[in-house]
Amino acid sequence: MNRATATMLGVGLLSVACGQAQDLGSTESNAYPVTPGVLCTGQTDITDFKVDDRYVYCLSYGCVLAVDKRASTAFPDVERTTHCTGGTAVGVAGDGSRVYVTGVAGPSPYDRGYIYTSPISETQTSLVPMFASTTDDDGLAAFHYAADIVVDESRVYWTTERGVYAGPKIAPADAADFELLADVEVLDPNVPPIRIGLVQDAKNLYWARNTDVMMVPKTGGEAVPLAVGPSQITSLSIRSGWVYFAAGTVRRVSLSTREIQGFSVGPGWFNGVAADEHYVYASGSYANANASCSREQVTGYVVRVPLGGGEAEVVAEDQPCPSQVAVDESAVYWRTENPGERAEVHRIPKSP
Repeated sequence: MNRATATMLGVGLLSVACGQAQDLGSTESNAYPVTPGVLCTGQTDITDFKVDDRYVYCLSYGCVLAVDKRASTAFPDVERTTHCTGGTAVGVAGDGSRVYVTGVAGPSPYDRGYIYTSPISETQTSLVPMFASTTDDDGLAAFHYAADIVVDESRVYWTTERGVYAGPKIAPADAADFELLADVEVLDPNVPPIRIGLVQDAKNLYWARNTDVMMVPKTGGEAVPLAVGPSQITSLSIRSGWVYFAAGTVRRVSLSTREIQGFSVGPGWFNGVAADEHYVYASGSYANANASCSREQVTGYVVRVPLGGGEAEVVAEDQPCPSQVAVDESAVYWRTENPGERAEVHRIPKSP
């Protein structure tokens, strides 16, 4: 899509409550005035990336690349440190001093879940097991697949096929010292949980479970469904009392009223979402959900929409298989994938 055709988006905001949808307005879209840079490149895949106050953490083939955001956007000038594990890595998080990675090990991808960790250092280091799924007398693992992961000041949280687990950030001598916060029915033991589907605020955790947005207190308790998406949810974001979710379309649910609002972000299928205090950002492809980036080149774009509805902007266009989006105070980040070639994480400064 070229900038001249950006007005095709017709982006606005829909408010959905009690089964009714109200159009809150739309206007023509604008062109984003800056060009993105590349922060990290994977061999053929980047399975996850996260952003904190100092680093961007890129996970590719069992290794974490910690990219210092204080350096220039230009690719050769960015300071990097690498941390690797011998297992199959799935999700990544960091807190500025350590990296944390979810993974699986064993003869099959769903045999036994692990959490790995390593301090961030100036040289390449090995990630070491922090927590490992326990097994019962029959040899069955407590959880087979550790997926998305977040951390706060004291604990690590991760999603599994059974629900959400938590453990202390300082790895104990007993690697089984973790707890199941929210126990949910396993929908399909042969299907891993959604990779990019766990966010947090000060008190609660929110995660994607197939088509549901779920909530559980960090202290543990009953898992509460907040919203149901039109298809499988592929990404979550939280901002100012709303949980945003991508499931082909982009929507948000109010934590106080459970009202659901849907953003009309343009043509195609959207699978990445992030929000700041002014905009919701989304990544999507022109193809439908059946198009596979593992088999063909699927072109898409990244857009942003004001939280209250109004004009839409194309942040980046002609992106190969765009997915996962993140934001911080000054920039927007997203992941792309060239089938059989390379995957990249891009950064672009926020425009006023």
